[in-house]
Amino acid sequence: MLWAKFETELEKSNFVFIHDDQQNGQIEGILRGLPAISYAGITTVTCPKSWLQLDDSTRHELYEYEWSLLQDIRAPDESIIAATTQYYEDNLAVYSIKTLINRFTSTDHTLCVIADEESFQPSGAIRPFREEPVVDCAWEYSDIYDAYQEYYEDCDVQLPIAETKNLFVQDNANMYRLATGDTISSIEELVAVLPDAPYLPFVRGVSSIFSKDGGVGSEPLESNEAIEDLGKWLRRRLELEYRDGISIAKSLNDYATSHERLFDSAGRRQMPDMNRAREARRELAETTNPIHERYHRWFDRALT
Repeated sequence: MLWAKFETELEKSNFVFIHDDQQNGQIEGILRGLPAISYAGITTVTCPKSWLQLDDSTRHELYEYEWSLLQDIRAPDESIIAATTQYYEDNLAVYSIKTLINRFTSTDHTLCVIADEESFQPSGAIRPFREEPVVDCAWEYSDIYDAYQEYYEDCDVQLPIAETKNLFVQDNANMYRLATGDTISSIEELVAVLPDAPYLPFVRGVSSIFSKDGGVGSEPLESNEAIEDLGKWLRRRLELEYRDGISIAKSLNDYATSHERLFDSAGRRQMPDMNRAREARRELAETTNPIHERYHRWFDRALT
């Protein structure tokens, strides 16, 4: 499937279904496809609020999108991604997207459903959602990612981390290479370089987790339970085994103490490594490559 075909069909369709089958019936990686869909133009998301939280009521977002509570979407006036699982449909009626589907039948906007099973079936339905007459197209997320990989290669940009199909993570690795000349080939390597790469969007994305009240400096999570919760939060966005998720969560938590300015927006902008971002931004200033244009915007945002 060509990326251009995916982009065109996503734009013109009323109902889109994407299944991203998860290992062992778990929800690791269920949100990994959000960057791919948002890059194609749909930037509003609804999903269970608990997926956005740690051990309190504060919402955190690794990458950019607007989140709406499912129950608040009364009369859809924009296209929306609804991320869910069969478990939520079967066991937690308040999170069922059945009503949302009904509301989108009378709009010209797109409802893009991302679920964890190809056979995903909304509560009360008599057939899998992908077989419903209203569904204009159904894809497996891996095929969408493959299409993006072709698109990136056409733009002379690589996807260097083989273990993830999260485009946002790939973009962070590419920005690090543009700033330093060094290649990142794993999620663990990306996390390891974060203290020396305060300009990366990944740093900004996790900053709210560690920011002190009042916004000055950062502080670590207070308990092993909170760190484990962060590991779970990461695993919903990245393809991580339990042990790897906990290991990365511990590394990030350690940075909140050992690199306090890293998660403080004002302190971060004063870090010496930001000079690399300034140089990378300058080199990308005249680009016509749409992917590099995104990187230029992200470097600029980190610096201002």
